Amino acid sequence: MNVDQAREELSFHSGRNGNTDDQRWEHGFLGSLRPYKGMDAVEKNFHKVIECLRVLAPTLNNCEAIDRSLVSDISGILCLGKAWAVHEDGMLRSNKLVSGLEAMTIDAWLDCISYAWMMLLDTQDELLAFEFYNEQFKK
Repeated sequence: MNVDQAREELSFHSGRNGNTDDQRWEHGFLGSLRPYKGMDAVEKNFHKVIECLRVLAPTLNNCEAIDRSLVSDISGILCLGKAWAVHEDGMLRSNKLVSGLEAMTIDAWLDCISYAWMMLLDTQDELLAFEFYNEQFKK
């Protein structure tokens, strides 16, 4: 995957890509939450989002300004992911589609994405950015 493909993938994971006929829109990270497609689908997309961040890491390290669309994509994944799947009154928990333990797992995945994103922006240290993922979630 190259940088342009990673940006495009994130736009599908966030549901912000205008091409709603593309299967990636429905099956991206947020698409796997609404409608809910199960923990396996969400986990698969978590790993794909991390993969996109890994591809984008060198570009993020070498730029002075970050594309607003990229920030919106990551912010959307994090904010809506928590609102829909983690919060008790979110659609997945309130409709009993995920258990408390599953919500905690999704929350940990979102925290991992958030940590990687923050570290890439703050320190530009790729090893540090993906350390949590590599220790806890890498297969």
